[in-house]
Amino acid sequence: MPKLPQKLSTRQWSLKSILDKKRAFREITRIRFDDPNLEAVLARQEACGVPLVIEGWNEHSQWLGQNFFGPDNYALLTGCSDIHVRNIHTLEDAIVPLADFFSHCRSLPTYIAENEENLRWYGKDAECPQSWRDWLNDVLPTSLTPDKSDNYLNSLLPELPVETLMCYHGVGDTFTPAHKDLCSSSGHNLMTHSENGGSAYWFMTASADVVSVTRYFNEEMKTELDHEARLLTLNDLAAAPFTVYVTQQQLGDLVLVPPRSCHQVVNTGGLSTKTSWSRMTLQNVQAALYHELPLYQRVCRLETYRVKHIVHRSLQQSTAALENSNHPTQATLNDLAILVQLFDHILDEEHPPNRSEITLVKNETPVDCLVCSFCGHDLFQSWFQCQGLDNGGGDDRTQVRDEGRDEGRDEGLDEEDKTDSKVYLCARCVAEGRQCKCGNMIAYQNRPFDHLLELRESAVDAVGGKHTRPKIIDTPEYKFSAFAAACLLVARKGTTRELKCRQANCRAIVDGWCALHCAECHASICYQHQLETWSFHSIPSILVYSATYRTKKEAGQTFHACHVRARKLYPTVIEVFYADMARGTRCDPIFQATFFAHNYRICRPWKGELLMLGWYDE
Repeated sequence: MPKLPQKLSTRQWSLKSILDKKRAFREITRIRFDDPNLEAVLARQEACGVPLVIEGWNEHSQWLGQNFFGPDNYALLTGCSDIHVRNIHTLEDAIVPLADFFSHCRSLPTYIAENEENLRWYGKDAECPQSWRDWLNDVLPTSLTPDKSDNYLNSLLPELPVETLMCYHGVGDTFTPAHKDLCSSSGHNLMTHSENGGSAYWFMTASADVVSVTRYFNEEMKTELDHEARLLTLNDLAAAPFTVYVTQQQLGDLVLVPPRSCHQVVNTGGLSTKTSWSRMTLQNVQAALYHELPLYQRVCRLETYRVKHIVHRSLQQSTAALENSNHPTQATLNDLAILVQLFDHILDEEHPPNRSEITLVKNETPVDCLVCSFCGHDLFQSWFQCQGLDNGGGDDRTQVRDEGRDEGRDEGLDEEDKTDSKVYLCARCVAEGRQCKCGNMIAYQNRPFDHLLELRESAVDAVGGKHTRPKIIDTPEYKFSAFAAACLLVARKGTTRELKCRQANCRAIVDGWCALHCAECHASICYQHQLETWSFHSIPSILVYSATYRTKKEAGQTFHACHVRARKLYPTVIEVFYADMARGTRCDPIFQATFFAHNYRICRPWKGELLMLGWYDE
């Protein structure tokens, strides 16, 4: 939950006074909706990853007016009688009658009073009326609309959509704390209604500053950005070592939020309504898969957008389209080549151990709605299920809400999911020592792994059959299989004797599956201290240790050489990793896992009462 300062009020704020506070504060560029250069500016904004405001939509000839977008019509169009709200004084969430909410907002003073300690509600994640959606799709530039055809979120199965279009209703001094939009998506936020000068201050960063922003939160704010646990003051923002883009959003302003931009919104004045949605380009999907999902897995941020499913479905659709096309464009070929590379990354993580037989789910069609009970990761191909007595068998499935979030959705499992005793764990969580309390876990796969390999082969053939084929690795090497490592780890449980960790200041007796013995070092060391001493993550450690060698001596020498190399290599590649992270491009997954385990220890398990922390968790 956000940690509030003593008081946060916009009483003394103005855009000019904020911009004058620090040289690194920069006003967000604005352009009118009817500017002839709009498309060029939009292309430049997307390429540069900086915020932009398109203003004046309330002056558009097709603007339907305050009555159409007002609270009374909102209630009529949606038919909603209730709304989810957050009280900013207590940070408690509740469901209240919609009419009471609007009446409450209109009765409040514009600014928080010194002695105000009761209620100041902010309406979050509210349903967007279909007629408002239609207006957005009809009036806004096609490249920005919620239902644009090349929005990769729209590639998911129609019966399992991800809804990101929502409304936010707030009065002065309500807020959304600093956060990034989910899964590196591009955000859009249009103020459609305003009463008594209602507006909103936005504080935003550029996409390329994601490394500096993340480090500032971790090192200076002592919190994790993806936990959305910090409401920044103006002094916090002024002290930041990166540019902070600022604007005051008025009626008719469409704010464009670049992917992985940290942004905070503080309402001011009277009641206002903002309509918000997300969009995923192929570059957004790439950054999410390579950088956001591994981080979410460590800190336990609910994924929601099913990124691996998006890659899988998009690869199926694009391959079929290319096979039926006689004259594909180079852009089409390039996009499919990128999808193949993304799919390779997924196959690497999901690859089962060699010569192993993994239980398949019994459903005739794959299950696409499971999430990891620990980290909230969407489960695509491989997972583990607790076999404890309260788990009710292997065929039940737990679903989560499908809604997305743009301005700052309060992510979480539904109440029925939080109390559901069924436990599923993703492979990366298991490979990092996270487990159910009974410790009895069985591996499952969603479909035969060969089916995924066949899809990849079809995609490569489709690209290869065209005269302008982009470069694709025909036979990739799978070197970072979290699922294989997790299977090998679970197989060791109950089959190995206890070991004494020989790390200085430890000497603990640990279960044999929680440590490995290095013959060259003449010592056993637990996975936690392998990371802290050698910078050797459990996944490569398990895979190297369990690989097939000609002799026992060769096995020992190889394992020893790998952990020695890991220790020497770690400090030399940090800057390379930061550069990959800033660009959103593929990085070394072994180094990334090691770096995240070193630096992201605080986690918030979704079903903590049913689970045990891993080796790298606090």
